[in-house]
Amino acid sequence: MKIPNKESDEVEFKLLLNNAVIVALVAFSNARGGTVYIGVTDNAKAVGVSLGQETLPQFLNEVKNKTTPSIIPDAEIIDISAGKKVVVLSVQEYPIKPVSFQGKYYKSSSDSIVKIFNDKIEFYNPGRLPDSISIEDLLANNYRSTPRNKKIAALFKDMGLIEKYGSGIKRIMGYFKEENLPPPDFRNISDGFMVTVFCVKGTEKDLRNDLEDEETVEKTVEKTVEKILAIITENPQVTQQELADITGLTRRGVEWNLAKLKAKSLIERVGPDKGGYWKVIKYTQP
Repeated sequence: MKIPNKESDEVEFKLLLNNAVIVALVAFSNARGGTVYIGVTDNAKAVGVSLGQETLPQFLNEVKNKTTPSIIPDAEIIDISAGKKVVVLSVQEYPIKPVSFQGKYYKSSSDSIVKIFNDKIEFYNPGRLPDSISIEDLLANNYRSTPRNKKIAALFKDMGLIEKYGSGIKRIMGYFKEENLPPPDFRNISDGFMVTVFCVKGTEKDLRNDLEDEETVEKTVEKTVEKILAIITENPQVTQQELADITGLTRRGVEWNLAKLKAKSLIERVGPDKGGYWKVIKYTQP
């Protein structure tokens, strides 16, 4: 089985077998079904999880006991290295809705998503372009703008938040041209619309450093701090370089986040840099 190269409406990546996996399975059950890959980072890097003989059966039983109506996902295991595996859990759309997790209901996310990389930023919003408008029409300004919610559009225009219907893309392209920036890429993808903006060549490192300083390296399901805590909980001997490889942060970004966790008394370092380990003082799995 091949691991997808990115998340979608029917694919999610998780680092550990925890409640966040069950929440994702419940959300998929309430939508069109989907698959959760455990042991995979947000940027699709397979790092794997350690599995004991009873780990997976116990977790599947936990999924069954914590969901109403009970769901039992299909399970597969992908071997990636000695002792490390990626767990693949899949569910179909459940015929009786809603499915709940410990009394709470979840639906597959239709929120806007911002993903930040070294050389680009991706903006995703639910809702594709109308069938009557192609990407080519959009870029050529060869279309008639029709607001999907005319009352809200009219209110925003009266408030001065909208200057003119249908002028946004043309003005955006103009701004990028004025600043000598690469033009954005516009695409219909899945059930939504994605805009990708690119760095000027040579500024990738500056962008990454600035974003780390502002704690906006990745705006995905799991926050960076929670991710680091989860990794340390799973492997107290993890090195800073390994944390950088798994999270996609630079070494400076890892050091900054570890210092923040220590300052908040969430973790402490036991022993020397080489040969020591991390001790998690306080962490509640999501």
